[in-house]
Amino acid sequence: METSAAEENAETSLLCDIQQLQGLCERMDSEAFLPLNPDELGPKFPRRILSLNSLVDKATEKAKEGGFVHQDKRSPYIEQDLIGQYIWFGKERVHAWFGVSFYL
Repeated sequence: METSAAEENAETSLLCDIQQLQGLCERMDSEAFLPLNPDELGPKFPRRILSLNSLVDKATEKAKEGGFVHQDKRSPYIEQDLIGQYIWFGKERVHAWFGVSFYL
């Protein structure tokens, strides 16, 4: 369309409209939902998430045993894209979140 409009000496606004439409299409294509592959639907993916959760729990427990980390109580924090725990470091009780962010 752009070539045809240019060959016919179409007005500049028509060429700009065509270029804007091309940009919109490119943006929509770049943000499109990509189809899932079989590995993402198989047992490996949930096992990986459970494994990461277990890793956070075990690392937190080890740090608590060593006296590096404190918790008032077990405080799992689970959201759509996060799995982790709130912890405190040292005597100053520096507050932190330790876990896995799937978004990042």
